[in-house]
Formats: sequence, C-alpha cells, structure tokens
Amino acid sequence: MNRMWGIIAIISFVLIFLFYFKKLATAATATKGEADGPFVLETKPQIGTSDMTRTVLSQTNTGTLSAYVYPLQAQKTGTVVLCNPSGSANPGEPECSTGQYAMCKCLGNDCSKCVHSGYVNLLNISNVIRVEILAAPDASRQKAAGAQLVVRTVGMSTPPLSACPIANSEISLDATFFGSIKACCDAALVDGQCPGIRNENVPEKICIIGDPSSAPAPWVQQFLKSFSQCASPTIPKVQTVYEETIPLPNIPFQKWTYVTVAREGRRFDIYYNGKLVASKRTQNIVDLRTGFGPIVAGDPALTGKVALVEALPQKLAQAEVEAKFKQTSDTTGKPLINDTGNILDYIPSCKGGSCITGPSVRPASPLLDWQTQYA
Repeated sequence: MNRMWGIIAIISFVLIFLFYFKKLATAATATKGEADGPFVLETKPQIGTSDMTRTVLSQTNTGTLSAYVYPLQAQKTGTVVLCNPSGSANPGEPECSTGQYAMCKCLGNDCSKCVHSGYVNLLNISNVIRVEILAAPDASRQKAAGAQLVVRTVGMSTPPLSACPIANSEISLDATFFGSIKACCDAALVDGQCPGIRNENVPEKICIIGDPSSAPAPWVQQFLKSFSQCASPTIPKVQTVYEETIPLPNIPFQKWTYVTVAREGRRFDIYYNGKLVASKRTQNIVDLRTGFGPIVAGDPALTGKVALVEALPQKLAQAEVEAKFKQTSDTTGKPLINDTGNILDYIPSCKGGSCITGPSVRPASPLLDWQTQYA
C-alpha cells in the first residue's frame, strides 16, 4: 500500500514539474508574432516586436492589432479612486457624473499625471495605444473588469496669458507681482521670447492686459502706464501632447475574449469576439513622433493569459474581424492553441500555484498591508 502511494506521489511530482515548467516557458517573448502563446499577463510579456508596432502605427494611417486575452479575477484590494466633480481637478480621476476620464493634457511629453487610478495595461502598443482594465476588485463588476482604450495624440493648444514669457529678467513683469495685470508680447513669439526685445525698447514690445490702477503700489501703477493696452494679445499655439480615453464594455474574467483594435487615422474601431463594441474618432492626430517600441501585455497586478497576437497594416472591416475570430477559435470562443494550462491552477487549495509555500500569516492589525495567494 505504501509502495503504491509512493508511486502516485512520484507521478504527481513529475506532472506538477512538467506543467509548472510549461507555465514558466509561456512567459517567453513573442518574437515576430509567430508564437501562439499563451503568455502570462503578470510577467508583462513582450508579445510583439517594434516591427509589429510599426505595422499597426504605419504612416499609411491604418493598422489592426488583435489578441485573445484571459484575465483572472483580481485578488488584491486596489487603492481608493476618487472622482472629479468639475472634471478638471485631477486628470487621473474620472468624472463623478459619468465615471469616464476626460482628455488629459500632458506636460511636454510627460503624461504621468494622466495615469488612470486603478487601471493597468492589458495591451500596450509602444505607449501610443493602450487597452486598460481595472485591476482592483469592483463590486459593480463581480465577473468582469472595466475597460477603456487610451490613445496618445498630439494637437495644438493656446497657452494661458500668464505663460507669455518676458525676455528681460531685470524687469519683473510677473503676473503675481502685479495682481490682475498680465503682460504679453505684442507680436508672435520667436524662440519662446518677444521678438527684438531689449532693455531700452521694452515698453514698445510689451503690452498689458488689465487696469494699471489696480496694481498694488503707486510706482508700479506709474510704471505700467508706459505700456500700451493689448488690443488682441498674440499668444501663438504650441504643439501639445494629450491622452484621450475611449470607454469600452467590460471584459469578462475567466473567459477568453478576442480583442481587436482597428485604426484608420483618428478613427478607432474596437471589437470583442468579432462584434463591434466601440467606434470613435480622437480629437487630435495619433502621436507617432516617439518612435516604435515593442508591444507588451499585462501588468504585475494582473493574472491571466494572452495568446494569438496578430498585427496587420490595414484596418480590418467587421466581416474580416468576425471571420478571423471564427477561424482561430472553437465553438466556445477559446483560441485554437495548445494550452494544457498549469495543473496547480485547478487545485482549489493551490490558487496561483503557490500551495507549496503555504498561506501568509495575517498581521495583528487590520490596517497593515499583507498579501496572500488565496482569494
């Protein structure tokens, strides 16, 4: 009897080793879009090369990316996500009235202030086009995750009057110093400065907006009277980077979903399992200035899989997307890949394959952060 149990234990060990080794192997990089996967989302696998990115973001202004995604239920408690009553307090927080994110203006090429609270990347094309999902548990979506498409765009915007630069540092034409008085160039800026400005011709090159008598000191009022009033201040528009968000339907947990993003210029069509779920045009053109990096999937906050990634230079029509879905999936919508999975994922007491280490010990205080491999 003991010998029989010993044989069973050896066989079980071999099976566990093989399945676990296979799971680690699936975290490898898809080099040319030829590998079917599946790839593990939590390892942030590179699922496409820079050439695949160039295919989707081609100068012909068309492209399509498709992939099967299989996110698992979030296990970690997320951070508290506040909302904006006015829609402008914090671009990283959603509108209170709609729950959606407004278009966010970046600081130069830095869009870190536009990061959406609670959302992480599911599919990421060189930080230009991203499919995001809500990684934190959500009582309103117990079997699915909120999703949205984020597109980095570039357009023109007019800086505020207070941003008009003054070349001469000895003349303190500071909007705060003068209260409500704003100082601006009387012509379009050249290299970020008032054209031809010198110490002796400042009153001719600078005009003011506001009443000089509102200045806080008499000598300042007298000084400002030497400037002319700006009839129509010239503040040239500047190139500005934005992040625009397109809301998408929820993506279900523990189920394969064939996600397709088809682009033509500023128009984006998004499909789930061959069905059109969103179609919208961005306000500005897609930002193609930052080069072409690889295509990456997932985030450490996610668990699940991604498979059958494909990049095409043309924008697929709905009939073509639906045909590809039928060609690459079985009758249940599962991709046609050789995915035996990880045997540990199917053992209830070994959630995530970490049953060998045992459960974590909960701290004495409920306010302390702690982690466990169990739900």
